[in-house]
Amino acid sequence: MHERLERLTNLPTLPRVATRLMEMLNNPETSVGDVAQVVRQDVSLSAKILRLANSAFYGVPRTISSISDAAVLLGMNVIGTLVLSLTVFDILPGGGSEFDRREFWRHNLLCAALGRLLAGRMRGGPNLEDAFCACLLHDIGKVVMDQYLVEDMKKVMNEFVSGNISFHQAERRVLDYSHDEIASLLTANWNIPDNITEPMVKHHDPSTATEPLNQMVSVCHLADYLSYECSSDDSGVNRAPQLDPQCRRRLRLSNEDIEWVKNQCEEEMDKMHIYSDIFTSC
Repeated sequence: MHERLERLTNLPTLPRVATRLMEMLNNPETSVGDVAQVVRQDVSLSAKILRLANSAFYGVPRTISSISDAAVLLGMNVIGTLVLSLTVFDILPGGGSEFDRREFWRHNLLCAALGRLLAGRMRGGPNLEDAFCACLLHDIGKVVMDQYLVEDMKKVMNEFVSGNISFHQAERRVLDYSHDEIASLLTANWNIPDNITEPMVKHHDPSTATEPLNQMVSVCHLADYLSYECSSDDSGVNRAPQLDPQCRRRLRLSNEDIEWVKNQCEEEMDKMHIYSDIFTSC
């Protein structure tokens, strides 16, 4: 690994609630009740989870008033991802690199919506909510750059804006490392579950993914690529990363499948405004 990354030894530890949840998500014997008991310990997180459970996105005809009921509705992985996402922004508030965090969440939410649609279009593909969670967190390495590698991030942003290349290509050209490599440091420190770890580390090179998570990584890779085609940003600055030509074949998706997903994306994002409200308020 690049020597600059080897010196990132002061990455923060997760708060107790997030640490416990990551441990529990790695344990197949964890129950929904176990997760609810941990979440109740944080009043702010509990309020956001209840707000999400009562949103129109889930369309429950009754009021969800308990964390236990919310945990059953949302699922353990969604709650774990929400807690991890919000925690990352609390402990990594930003380092002044002009990295646009609202745009970051907008992109990740779009990617998450596409990931769930892609998984739903596949036969025997990844669980829809697992795909959503993996796509939502795939770019977390950029937040670490913004916090701890401010000057490097500024160089990348300048190269990205001025050159006709993707953000990932700009990283490689200027730094000789990228945010997906940084993500591997987080996975080692924070005990993040494998189904989220692999997309974080390998979403730009899905051919290197390991079984049985190769489909999950490929879904994240394709969702990341398609998010640029589905984006409403017409500035010309946001440019898609390079697409692995074998990705769609590995997922066994046709041209018609891809077009269906792209056509459904706007409707899916309209339903997800509650996620946008929660994350962009960070």
